Amino acid sequence: HLVHEAMALLDDRVALLARDVGERLELEHLLDLEVLVEGELDRAQIGAAYTASAHAWAAGPMRIYGRMAEALVDHSPVPLAGRLALDVGSGTGAATRAMQARGARVVALDAAVGMIASGPAPGVVGDARLLPFHDRSFAAVAAAFCLNHIDPPSAGMRELRRVAESGGVVLVSSYGTD
Repeated sequence: HLVHEAMALLDDRVALLARDVGERLELEHLLDLEVLVEGELDRAQIGAAYTASAHAWAAGPMRIYGRMAEALVDHSPVPLAGRLALDVGSGTGAATRAMQARGARVVALDAAVGMIASGPAPGVVGDARLLPFHDRSFAAVAAAFCLNHIDPPSAGMRELRRVAESGGVVLVSSYGTD
Protein backbone atom coordinates (compact mmCIF):
# COMPACT_ATOMS: atom_id res chain seq x y z
CA HIS A 1 0.00 0.00 0.00
CA LEU A 2 1.40 3.36 -1.02
CA VAL A 3 1.72 5.89 1.76
CA HIS A 4 0.27 9.35 1.13
CA GLU A 5 2.17 12.40 2.28
CA ALA A 6 0.12 15.41 3.36
CA MET A 7 1.51 18.82 2.42
CA ALA A 8 -0.07 22.12 3.48
CA LEU A 9 -0.19 25.09 1.13
CA LEU A 10 -1.43 28.64 1.52
CA ASP A 11 -1.78 28.88 5.28
CA ASP A 12 -3.44 25.46 5.56
CA ARG A 13 -6.36 26.37 3.27
CA VAL A 14 -5.62 23.40 1.06
CA ALA A 15 -3.78 20.17 1.60
CA LEU A 16 -2.31 18.16 -1.23
CA LEU A 17 -2.00 14.44 -0.80
CA ALA A 18 0.43 12.79 -3.17
CA ARG A 19 2.50 9.64 -3.23
CA ASP A 20 5.50 11.29 -4.82
CA VAL A 21 6.92 14.58 -6.08
CA GLY A 22 5.62 13.97 -9.62
CA GLU A 23 2.04 13.68 -8.41
CA ARG A 24 2.46 16.78 -6.25
CA LEU A 25 3.79 18.82 -9.19
CA GLU A 26 0.89 17.69 -11.39
CA LEU A 27 -1.62 18.71 -8.71
CA GLU A 28 0.05 22.09 -8.19
CA HIS A 29 -0.10 22.73 -11.95
CA LEU A 30 -3.89 22.17 -11.94
CA LEU A 31 -4.62 24.39 -8.94
CA ASP A 32 -6.00 27.89 -9.37
CA LEU A 33 -4.16 29.71 -6.61
CA GLU A 34 -6.44 32.77 -6.82
CA VAL A 35 -9.42 30.63 -5.87
CA LEU A 36 -7.47 29.15 -3.00
CA VAL A 37 -6.50 32.57 -1.67
CA GLU A 38 -9.97 34.13 -2.11
CA GLY A 39 -12.08 31.12 -1.12
CA GLU A 40 -12.52 30.19 2.50
CA LEU A 41 -13.23 26.52 3.14
CA ASP A 42 -15.28 25.77 6.23
CA ARG A 43 -14.56 22.08 6.59
CA ALA A 44 -13.70 21.76 10.27
CA GLN A 45 -16.75 19.87 11.55
CA ILE A 46 -17.79 17.87 8.49
CA GLY A 47 -14.23 17.14 7.43
CA ALA A 48 -13.27 15.97 10.92
CA ALA A 49 -16.28 13.65 11.13
CA TYR A 50 -15.57 12.05 7.76
CA THR A 51 -11.85 11.83 8.49
CA ALA A 52 -12.61 9.96 11.73
CA SER A 53 -14.85 7.50 9.88
CA ALA A 54 -12.76 6.98 6.73
CA HIS A 55 -11.58 3.47 7.63
CA ALA A 56 -15.12 2.38 8.54
CA TRP A 57 -16.40 3.70 5.21
CA ALA A 58 -13.68 1.83 3.33
CA ALA A 59 -14.50 -1.41 5.13
CA GLY A 60 -18.29 -1.20 4.94
CA PRO A 61 -20.33 1.05 2.62
CA MET A 62 -17.49 1.19 0.07
CA ARG A 63 -18.50 -2.25 -1.20
CA ILE A 64 -21.93 -0.93 -2.20
CA TYR A 65 -20.68 2.47 -3.34
CA GLY A 66 -18.07 0.76 -5.51
CA ARG A 67 -20.72 -1.08 -7.52
CA MET A 68 -22.81 2.06 -7.92
CA ALA A 69 -19.74 4.05 -9.02
CA GLU A 70 -18.93 1.42 -11.64
CA ALA A 71 -22.46 1.77 -13.05
CA LEU A 72 -22.09 5.57 -13.18
CA VAL A 73 -18.72 5.45 -14.91
CA ASP A 74 -19.93 2.77 -17.34
CA HIS A 75 -22.42 5.37 -18.63
CA SER A 76 -19.67 7.81 -19.65
CA PRO A 77 -20.30 8.87 -23.25
CA VAL A 78 -16.57 9.42 -23.77
CA PRO A 79 -13.73 6.96 -23.20
CA LEU A 80 -11.73 7.65 -20.04
CA ALA A 81 -8.56 5.73 -20.91
CA GLY A 82 -5.50 7.96 -20.74
CA ARG A 83 -7.52 11.03 -19.77
CA LEU A 84 -7.25 13.21 -16.67
CA ALA A 85 -10.33 12.97 -14.42
CA LEU A 86 -11.49 14.65 -11.22
CA ASP A 87 -13.49 12.84 -8.54
CA VAL A 88 -15.37 15.51 -6.53
CA GLY A 89 -16.50 14.38 -3.09
CA SER A 90 -14.23 11.40 -3.59
CA GLY A 91 -14.60 9.94 -0.13
CA THR A 92 -12.55 6.75 0.06
CA GLY A 93 -12.42 6.46 -3.71
CA ALA A 94 -15.35 4.49 -5.17
CA ALA A 95 -15.62 6.61 -8.33
CA THR A 96 -11.85 7.08 -8.39
CA ARG A 97 -11.32 3.32 -8.57
CA ALA A 98 -14.03 2.93 -11.22
CA MET A 99 -12.41 5.61 -13.40
CA GLN A 100 -8.92 4.17 -12.83
CA ALA A 101 -10.19 0.73 -13.87
CA ARG A 102 -11.14 2.32 -17.20
CA GLY A 103 -7.68 3.83 -17.62
CA ALA A 104 -8.20 7.38 -16.35
CA ARG A 105 -5.60 9.28 -14.35
CA VAL A 106 -7.61 10.58 -11.40
CA VAL A 107 -7.28 13.48 -8.97
CA ALA A 108 -9.48 13.24 -5.87
CA LEU A 109 -11.13 16.16 -4.08
CA ASP A 110 -12.92 15.91 -0.76
CA ALA A 111 -13.56 18.12 2.27
CA ALA A 112 -12.04 15.46 4.54
CA VAL A 113 -8.32 14.81 4.43
CA GLY A 114 -8.80 11.37 5.98
CA MET A 115 -11.09 10.28 3.17
CA ILE A 116 -8.56 11.25 0.50
CA ALA A 117 -5.74 9.63 2.46
CA SER A 118 -7.74 6.38 2.48
CA GLY A 119 -8.30 6.55 -1.27
CA PRO A 120 -6.22 5.33 -4.21
CA ALA A 121 -5.34 8.65 -5.90
CA PRO A 122 -3.52 11.87 -5.21
CA GLY A 123 -5.91 14.48 -3.92
CA VAL A 124 -6.76 17.95 -2.76
CA VAL A 125 -8.82 18.97 0.25
CA GLY A 126 -11.37 21.44 -1.04
CA ASP A 127 -14.93 22.68 -1.40
CA ALA A 128 -17.09 21.42 -4.30
CA ARG A 129 -18.76 24.85 -4.48
CA LEU A 130 -15.43 26.53 -5.20
CA LEU A 131 -13.13 24.02 -6.88
CA PRO A 132 -9.49 25.07 -6.64
CA PHE A 133 -8.68 24.16 -10.26
CA HIS A 134 -8.25 26.13 -13.46
CA ASP A 135 -11.11 26.22 -15.97
CA ARG A 136 -11.24 23.22 -18.33
CA SER A 137 -8.57 21.23 -16.46
CA PHE A 138 -10.18 17.78 -16.70
CA ALA A 139 -11.49 15.57 -19.51
CA ALA A 140 -13.92 13.97 -17.07
CA VAL A 141 -15.41 15.16 -13.79
CA ALA A 142 -17.38 12.84 -11.52
CA ALA A 143 -19.51 13.69 -8.51
CA ALA A 144 -20.80 10.39 -7.26
CA PHE A 145 -22.90 10.48 -4.10
CA CYS A 146 -21.98 14.01 -3.01
CA LEU A 147 -24.53 16.48 -4.43
CA ASN A 148 -26.84 15.91 -1.48
CA HIS A 149 -24.03 17.30 0.74
CA ILE A 150 -23.61 20.50 -1.32
CA ASP A 151 -25.74 23.54 -0.49
CA PRO A 152 -26.90 24.63 -2.95
CA PRO A 153 -26.30 21.71 -5.34
CA SER A 154 -26.42 24.09 -8.31
CA ALA A 155 -23.20 25.76 -7.10
CA GLY A 156 -21.45 22.41 -7.21
CA MET A 157 -22.86 21.63 -10.64
CA ARG A 158 -21.59 24.96 -12.03
CA GLU A 159 -18.13 24.20 -10.69
CA LEU A 160 -18.13 20.67 -12.15
CA ARG A 161 -18.90 22.07 -15.59
CA ARG A 162 -16.35 24.89 -15.23
CA VAL A 163 -13.43 22.52 -14.65
CA ALA A 164 -14.52 20.06 -17.37
CA GLU A 165 -12.80 20.69 -20.67
CA SER A 166 -14.78 21.45 -23.81
CA GLY A 167 -16.07 18.14 -25.11
CA GLY A 168 -15.42 16.57 -21.72
CA VAL A 169 -17.95 14.78 -19.58
CA VAL A 170 -19.55 15.45 -16.20
CA LEU A 171 -20.81 12.28 -14.46
CA VAL A 172 -23.20 12.83 -11.56
CA SER A 173 -25.27 10.63 -9.30
CA SER A 174 -27.29 11.58 -6.26
CA TYR A 175 -29.77 10.08 -3.87
CA GLY A 176 -33.47 10.80 -4.21
CA THR A 177 -35.37 12.52 -1.45
CA ASP A 178 -37.66 9.55 -0.82
